[in-house]
Amino acid sequence: YKMLRHNKDAKANLNNLYLACHAHWKENASSSDCTIATATQQGYTQSEDVSVVISAGKEKNFSATAKHSSSKTTYTVDSKGNIS
Repeated sequence: YKMLRHNKDAKANLNNLYLACHAHWKENASSSDCTIATATQQGYTQSEDVSVVISAGKEKNFSATAKHSSSKTTYTVDSKGNIS
């Protein structure tokens, strides 16, 4: 059950990051890079035990990964907000 909770936390971080980046692109340009810092300005709060990396910050090719420190599973969110 702990692993499920950890994995849900990683997925929730990606979902919240995507929503914050989407708000950033609406206020700026879709070609503007979304970073953890700009997402934080939009209300994103990263969980303490989740590592999040944005590999592509523009709207059309957005991609980010998240992994909880107590899990072996890494999740990815794409430019449409799909998490896998």
